[in-house]
Amino acid sequence: MLPTGPWVDVAVGFLGPLPTGESILVVVDYYSRYYEYAIMKSTTEEKTVKALAEIFGRHGLPVTLYSDNGPQFISEVFAEYMNITGIHHHRVTPKWPQANGEVERQNQSIVKRLRIAQAEGKDWREALLT
Repeated sequence: MLPTGPWVDVAVGFLGPLPTGESILVVVDYYSRYYEYAIMKSTTEEKTVKALAEIFGRHGLPVTLYSDNGPQFISEVFAEYMNITGIHHHRVTPKWPQANGEVERQNQSIVKRLRIAQAEGKDWREALLT
């Protein structure tokens, strides 16, 4: 089924860990392909929920959220957050990253920018802003 509007159906996933030990939480809107990210030192379920709450605070709550089966997304803390916010959580097929394709495509784009920044000796955090 096609998304009916912006920020109705979103996908979420992690990129990393990076050589710095940090990971990037990526949230992609299925309608516009617009994405938001959060650089995270820790990817616990509590920190993941906090990062999502900040992103959703800017854009509003989606109706559905698609994720992989990472430990953050199958935790009781995450399930409780989904229940409280009324977001329908769908987990994609385990061991098949293509099932969460929008996040995977954005991750490839982000990795490309990070590699270019590294090759040019630039700060990778600034490269994500452009």
